[in-house]
Amino acid sequence: MSNGLDFAWHNALDYGQFLQQGYSFVARYLSHDDGKNLHRDEASAWLAQGIDIVLVWETTANRAEDGFATGQQDANDAVAQAAGCGAPANVPIFFAVDEDTTVGPHITAYAQGFVSVIGVARTGVYGSFDVVRGCFDAGLVAYGWQTYAWSNGQWDPRAHLRQVQNGVNALGTSSDLDQTTGPDYGQWRAGGGGSVVTPSGGAYFPETKPFRLGGFGTHTAIMQQALHIPVDGRFGPGTDAALRAWQRAHGLVADGLFGDASAKVLYAPPAPRWSAPPTPPKPPVPSVAFLAQFSGVPAVWEVRHITRAEWNARRLQQSAVHVLADAKALAARPEATR
Repeated sequence: MSNGLDFAWHNALDYGQFLQQGYSFVARYLSHDDGKNLHRDEASAWLAQGIDIVLVWETTANRAEDGFATGQQDANDAVAQAAGCGAPANVPIFFAVDEDTTVGPHITAYAQGFVSVIGVARTGVYGSFDVVRGCFDAGLVAYGWQTYAWSNGQWDPRAHLRQVQNGVNALGTSSDLDQTTGPDYGQWRAGGGGSVVTPSGGAYFPETKPFRLGGFGTHTAIMQQALHIPVDGRFGPGTDAALRAWQRAHGLVADGLFGDASAKVLYAPPAPRWSAPPTPPKPPVPSVAFLAQFSGVPAVWEVRHITRAEWNARRLQQSAVHVLADAKALAARPEATR
């Protein structure tokens, strides 16, 4: 578990003091209010200090009640602002539901609009226990950031971040204290890149608990991507069948359980491509003079530059002469007449 802060408006920040006070990440805003937004120079300063960044989209507290089209618009604006900050194209973005509510048709539609732009694997939600639980249960998000507010002491175990305290005075600004529940919480990593992978790479952490049919979340989406099957973050029957078939094909126990044994094979770097060695050059054809040294054929034949066919014919003729001579010699021996 690591600690971080989230805040909107601020004065000049002492980035170096952030790590000294025990914080390793910061959650910053994207919105229609430029005054509270993250900008490229600030993002660069955080990353230069080795501090990870979580991106959250929020305009008004109940913005997520405005339906599908609004979700699409907000996601497009969030993507553009994140790119303007220099964020990699695969970094997750949380949308905020900053009110005491549950996930009904309007929030569902908003989330679907958001997902239609950036995909489930990049989408996270900030909100209460009911909101985070509802979005996870509906398969709308891959990341959850739950606040203690309106949660009545309940915590969804699938949440990657927990907001545990408001009004923390740190670095000269009023902030909220957040804690991670695992190594992957949708952060823009100071070392470069986000938490969601492309088919050419993996972000699987060995300490991640094995998962199987019925699971949901980022690691399921990563696995689906690597298996080249539809990616929705849901470990359903289709994903289970695909995983078992892949395990059988790779000599693993086909139990549908995705843990370290399967991850080490699925996410292994590709082996170097084999290429055949170059074909050696053909040996040169011996010259007539060279062959004449060992054949017994008169070397004078070389002068005429005979063809290979003629050479073979005369070589056969010479062999026949030798055979005939050997036969005559054998017939002349006294024992041959017995």
